[in-house]
Amino acid sequence: DHRDLHSFPTRRSSDLINKAFEHFINLNNKAAEKISLFIDFTLRKGMKGNTDEEIDALLDQVMMLFRFIQEKDVFEKFYKNHLAKRLLFGKYVAQDAERNMISKLKAECGYQFTSKLEGMFNDMQFSQDTMERFTEFLAKSKLSLGVDLNVRVLATGNWPTPQVASCNLPDQINRCCDTFKQFYLNSHNGRRLTWQTSMGTADLSATFEIGRASCRERV
Repeated sequence: DHRDLHSFPTRRSSDLINKAFEHFINLNNKAAEKISLFIDFTLRKGMKGNTDEEIDALLDQVMMLFRFIQEKDVFEKFYKNHLAKRLLFGKYVAQDAERNMISKLKAECGYQFTSKLEGMFNDMQFSQDTMERFTEFLAKSKLSLGVDLNVRVLATGNWPTPQVASCNLPDQINRCCDTFKQFYLNSHNGRRLTWQTSMGTADLSATFEIGRASCRERV
C-alpha cells in the first residue's frame, strides 16, 4: 500500500519532534510556573470580550504545552495559589471558564489531580449559602454588626494556607468574628475556625476635617 510506505516515517518524525519539544521546554525550570501564570492572566482579564469558543480554543492550546512539562506537581502548586486568589478576590472572567479548565486538567491527569481544585469551588458555594443563612440570622435576632461582613469558610485541605503573623483586629471586627463564629459552630459542632486575615480584604471610609473631604480605600 503506497500510503503505508509513507505513514511510518511521518509518525516517527512526529515522535521525534514531540521528544525534542519536551526536552527543551523542561530545560526551563520555571516552565510549570509560567504556564500557570499565563492561565491566571487569561482567566483574570486576558480573554474579556472573547466568546466561550475562543476561550476554550486557547485553553486547548495551553493543554498542549501542559502535556510536555514533567513537573506537574509544581504546576498544581502554582495553579492552586493562583486559583485561590481569583476565587477569593473575584478576579476571574467567568466561573464557567474556570470549571472548563479544571475539566481539561481532570481529563488529562485524573480525579486525584483536581480533587482539591474542585473542592475550592464547593467551598465557595458553601460559603455563599452560609452567608445567606447568617444574614437571615442577624435579621431575626435584630443584631447589627456595624460593618458588612463577608466570610469565606474554607476547608483546610483544599486551600493554600500560608503561615502568617497574627493580626490585631479592631474590637468591632473581633466582635463581628465572634458573632459569626458562634452562629457557625451552633450548626457545625466539633469544627474549628481559624481566621486567615492575610487572605482577606477591607474597605475603609474616612472623613478628614480639612475641607471635609471623604475618601474610600481598599486594603
